[in-house]
Amino acid sequence: MPDFNINIKRTNPSAVIPTQGTPGAAGFDLCACIAAPVTIYPGETVLIPTGLAMEIPLGVAGLIFARSGMASKRGLAPSNKVAVIDPDYRGEIFVSLLNHGKVQQTVEPGERIAQMLFMPYGVPLFTPVDDLSDTQRGEGGFGSTGSAAPVQTAAPAPQPEPAVEHPDPNDFRDDDERSADEAFAKGLAYKNGDGVQQSNETAIEYFKIAAKLGHVQAQLAVGGYYYAKNDCVEAAKWLQMAADLGNAEALFNLGVFYTEGMGVDQDLPKAADFFYRAARRHHADARYAYADMCANGIGVEQDLEKAVKWFTAAAEQGHVDAMFRLGQMYEEGQGVAVDLAQARQWYRAANEKGHRGATQALVMLQVKELDGQ
Repeated sequence: MPDFNINIKRTNPSAVIPTQGTPGAAGFDLCACIAAPVTIYPGETVLIPTGLAMEIPLGVAGLIFARSGMASKRGLAPSNKVAVIDPDYRGEIFVSLLNHGKVQQTVEPGERIAQMLFMPYGVPLFTPVDDLSDTQRGEGGFGSTGSAAPVQTAAPAPQPEPAVEHPDPNDFRDDDERSADEAFAKGLAYKNGDGVQQSNETAIEYFKIAAKLGHVQAQLAVGGYYYAKNDCVEAAKWLQMAADLGNAEALFNLGVFYTEGMGVDQDLPKAADFFYRAARRHHADARYAYADMCANGIGVEQDLEKAVKWFTAAAEQGHVDAMFRLGQMYEEGQGVAVDLAQARQWYRAANEKGHRGATQALVMLQVKELDGQ
């Protein structure tokens, strides 16, 4: 028999009502309410909608946990470990999924992405006092009670403690990561002639070792090396490694490669996808490039409102060309309502950064306003 009632609302008709995997399961599965598969790259967090809103009764909280199989096998788990849905929240429930693995993962529509437990909670009354009651533990903090259950036995005879080499508790790298870092450091030493005979060729060999072990900076270094030698085919290969790990610079550069057909077959939709993925990682040039493709319908369907969004994002990061384009869009009413004040603001921002077109645009805007008067 249910212990309490929860009113639940579908904010999306395709949403799936939570169910238990088995009759004895404590958690109720939450499913992804998405129209198309969503790819989550290593280190990336994506909000996945459930299409559901709930009216949880007072005294109960909804706690969102990872699904054990998804977390252990695919590296996908809520980014905040445990999310708390309060009983007074009435909005749609989202699951913030973090990919903490080393390969990209794809969430399918309707897939079970997390589990929610409904837990009663107490509401305390805080009473200020001068002293607290005594206990055996007292003020003992972390680890003060030990890790094993107490056993009542005779105290053993004192023994000298063996010397133990304690690893750095803040070093969470696995063996591959340590090896990659060491190879990359050797590569830098040969590149800079730091304690060894300077040799770009030897440096690249060490960078390749680190790159194959998943070191992103090494992958970028090797890609840059081949690009400088005008070998874009080889450069694209190493950049793709870094892009697969979600590196924004690699994603942007591959967008350029696919736009121009450098080392790869020209593929504008693929270029747009690379720019978009880099843009989501706050890469200003990628945000501008993706906005430009949206504005002109290159590689994607033309969408002026989306173009304004990404031009704005790039401009707020100081991208001068994005500032100028925003000025144009506000002046001409492309994707936004005509707003000459906003146009002037962005033209001025671009002009202050030395954009020549913005200087002329400010003059012409003044002429236009005088003609209007």
